[in-house]
Amino acid sequence: LSQARHRVELCTPYFIPDPALLAQLRLLGYRGVSVKLMMPARSDHPYLNWAAQEYYDDLLDAGVEIWEVGEPFIHAKLCLVDDDWAFVGSSNLDPRSFRLNFELNLEAHSRALVRRLRRVLLSYREGAERVTTERLASRKAFSRLRGALVNLAAPYL
Repeated sequence: LSQARHRVELCTPYFIPDPALLAQLRLLGYRGVSVKLMMPARSDHPYLNWAAQEYYDDLLDAGVEIWEVGEPFIHAKLCLVDDDWAFVGSSNLDPRSFRLNFELNLEAHSRALVRRLRRVLLSYREGAERVTTERLASRKAFSRLRGALVNLAAPYL
């Protein structure tokens, strides 16, 4: 990610970033790299959506675009950097996947693969809703409190 010059596109069903990943995504946004994060609008584990939303404000402030995809539930896990690097596999963007689970990922330097995967992401984004600061600000106090409480357990989710 730190080598990205133009764009980064991420897709994950569960987004609970550790501090290093969160800082890197924000830094990319501040550097002017186009960063797009795609997630399901409704998770098969709702508490993970609640926790993920706790990171949205910081990411939006840095210029990161966040897209929530409606039905069907997307379970794709991939990262595209610029036009020639792809990272695909079973890891979610959360500490549990990176440190505890036995995950398998593939790193590929391939323009052709990145083009194909980008088309998949574009098809997801056609039915997606972009998250805005206005939408986050309109959340009810209960929703914000619920997210903050669940996020306390983020390293274990």
